[in-house]
Amino acid sequence: MLGTTLLDTAGAWDELDAAQIVAGDSFSHDLIAEAVLSGTPEPVRKVLHRAAARTLAGHGAPPTRIARHWQEGGDVRQAAPWLLAAARLAGTQGRPTEAADFYAQAAHAFETTGQGEQAQVAWEEHAQLAHPEQPPVGGGPFHNAECAFCYPGTTMTVQGQWQLTVLGEPRLVAPDGRQVRCEGRTLAMLTYLALEGPTPRSRLAGLLWPDNTEAVSRNNLVQLLRRFAQSCRAELVHAQEPLALAPTVQVDLEPLLALPQSDQADGDVLDGTLLQGVSLDIPEFEEWLGAERERLDALRVRRLAQAAQHCENQGEWAAATRLIQRLLQLDPLSEDAWRRLMRLHYLSGDPAAALAAYGQCAEVLRADLQVEPLPETQALAADIARGGVLPAAMPPRPLVPVSVLRPPVLVGREDAWRRMEEAWAQGQLIFVSGEPGMGKTRLIADFAASKGRVLALEGRPGDDFAPFTATARNIRRILRANPGLELGSTVREVLSPLVPELGEAHAPRPQLDGRLLEAVGHVFGLGLRDVDVLTVDDMQYCDLATIEAGFLLFGSAFPLGGSSGIPHVICAHRSGEMTPDGEAFIRRQVAEGKAVLIELQALDEGFVRRLVDELAVPDLAALSPRLAQFTGGNPQFLLETVRHLIEKDGLRSVTGRLPLPPKVAEVLTRRLQGLSTGALQAARAAAVLQSDYTFDLVAEVLGAPLLTAADAWAELEAAHIMHGDRFSHDLVYEAVAAGMPAAVGRLLHRSAARVLSGHGVPAGRVARHWLSGGDPARAAPLLLEAAGEAAATGRLREADDLYSLAVSALTTTGDQEGVRQVQMLRATLNMTPAVLQGEPPLPPSV
Repeated sequence: MLGTTLLDTAGAWDELDAAQIVAGDSFSHDLIAEAVLSGTPEPVRKVLHRAAARTLAGHGAPPTRIARHWQEGGDVRQAAPWLLAAARLAGTQGRPTEAADFYAQAAHAFETTGQGEQAQVAWEEHAQLAHPEQPPVGGGPFHNAECAFCYPGTTMTVQGQWQLTVLGEPRLVAPDGRQVRCEGRTLAMLTYLALEGPTPRSRLAGLLWPDNTEAVSRNNLVQLLRRFAQSCRAELVHAQEPLALAPTVQVDLEPLLALPQSDQADGDVLDGTLLQGVSLDIPEFEEWLGAERERLDALRVRRLAQAAQHCENQGEWAAATRLIQRLLQLDPLSEDAWRRLMRLHYLSGDPAAALAAYGQCAEVLRADLQVEPLPETQALAADIARGGVLPAAMPPRPLVPVSVLRPPVLVGREDAWRRMEEAWAQGQLIFVSGEPGMGKTRLIADFAASKGRVLALEGRPGDDFAPFTATARNIRRILRANPGLELGSTVREVLSPLVPELGEAHAPRPQLDGRLLEAVGHVFGLGLRDVDVLTVDDMQYCDLATIEAGFLLFGSAFPLGGSSGIPHVICAHRSGEMTPDGEAFIRRQVAEGKAVLIELQALDEGFVRRLVDELAVPDLAALSPRLAQFTGGNPQFLLETVRHLIEKDGLRSVTGRLPLPPKVAEVLTRRLQGLSTGALQAARAAAVLQSDYTFDLVAEVLGAPLLTAADAWAELEAAHIMHGDRFSHDLVYEAVAAGMPAAVGRLLHRSAARVLSGHGVPAGRVARHWLSGGDPARAAPLLLEAAGEAAATGRLREADDLYSLAVSALTTTGDQEGVRQVQMLRATLNMTPAVLQGEPPLPPSV
């Protein structure tokens, strides 16, 4: 079992016997066994249990013992069939109570590991065991009034108020105080209904069984509802359409959700993580659960802040202090909360505690973010140390209307929409370009949504450093949109250097080869079968290899949306920022009538007036002429200006010149200054990661707990810095990157390099972070690896660029021998004049 030799094991056993730990073939005392178990680290204990399960299975041990070891080892999937075998064995041996328990455990194990068919078999055999002929109440050789899964009508209905606890450790308690088993998909269903309210069956079935067809998922839901009703002997879920919790179910988080939205909310804010310790192998549900946990934590923070403000307004310093201390447990990186705590201690007559709070704040920020407190926090500490009068607490930021965050209609783009309709009818490629902030993203998204099913892809800053970076992200997007897509082993193998999760777990990372383009085309062909329109936003960021692969795929299909099998394609890019190859391709396609290029212009004063009217913000209409002049008709700048006025200055007080800096970047910088330190550092980490960032990676780069990172991310989304898994606008990204201190940027880049190295990210992207982090020695070997891969896939120009970077890195480190070897490798590239001059490959039809 331990993988040791017999001689080694015998020697170890002799030592244990001499130390009177064991006596013969057992422990010398049960207290010693308990001490050994309690002193064994949990990860080690789990490994040993799994090894024991494998060993016992090879020696014919009873299935109950094997199942127990798999369960203790944390492998529910392996435990499930052994639990089913134990149930069948107990049934044949005339032990119906034990059999029923094993059947229930097996069914739950199958359900939690996504094995729906096996779970249904277990439930059916369980029902046959308990009721072989569906006897009346009290009849039948196996009937048990306490059976957890009796048929409806076989026992009396339980009436009264049920208690569902979902904060902390979940549980379901019957009116008589009996705790009813509630786990797996049953618990997921109840929690979803408690938070989302009445829900269509199709949505709930798709959430709980995302990998099945709708018919199978709905049937699974029917069976789940039936078994749950039998278990409870009560209807806790109204089974009509839509599904809803019965009024007899009281959920513990209702008081949290029902707290008033005013500053007079009391401090009775419930603690506890939503479904603490629960983890289901259902990605869609896990994503929903993560989002709800973030929402509830953000709600707690807001409620505690409101209650603390109310107490402070009433002069109740002690109560306000307790509330802020609870808030800091949820958001320990909130400098605003630390400043409030410092104020409250000082106002309570305890300046020493106030300065101690400042010390704690500084210690937390240095440990978690490697930064010092903000200047206003330091200034407050200085005022407290001098014993001066403190400034009043900052009032809450005014609420920005939803219409300003996303205007209800597009204004001034009617002509562009008409031209897009004409191009769509002719099956042409549609290219939309314009200066930053002109509304390209909104236009192509709204137009595409009006045409049917959309697959939305995009370029991101940093894509252009290594070939096929955007391709890798787009493949993942296609696979997420089509979870049942069968790629085949060869395609998975070829793509695994770009998308490591497609390869074998723990296998060495293979190298890219010449089969890559064919494999990429295969995935896109499968993924686009049920798509009406493909959008590619921010195409100027895409790497050259991805752009040329797209040219080959779409440039040869005309008209789009027809028999070619390629859907309509709409692309957006910044004016003047495409590569020369990209610009040449667009011009050629337009000249041949296969594409249309639509340039978005600034809004004139009339359109600005219409946009301002659509925003429906009081007192804003009078500012329309000045807004048009001040923003130059740039829609994004106009919206940022209005948002800034609402949050900072108010509209009624605006007279004369608008009190704003002359560039949109400065407006965005002011918005960033209003973030907490944790949220600002999360935004900086996302900007550093660029094309690689996800929420999990941001948390890893910062070295922050997931809950802390979740709070920061929720703040970024609330401030409209982030939207989903990307920045809300590329101008926002640029403002974050431009405002990042150089030392912080280098630190984050080095952290990003270490994190990405552990996630199988291609060498070129990791090398970029080492270079930006000021460590060329670590970047050089990765640049050589990336150059070799680029050459193997025919990307000779990119290979040459990467070799050149490697030469620079090695020169910086003084490795002249390394420079000489790289120059020799660079000389082997077959750099023809056409490649050197940057001429792009032509699609087959050109």
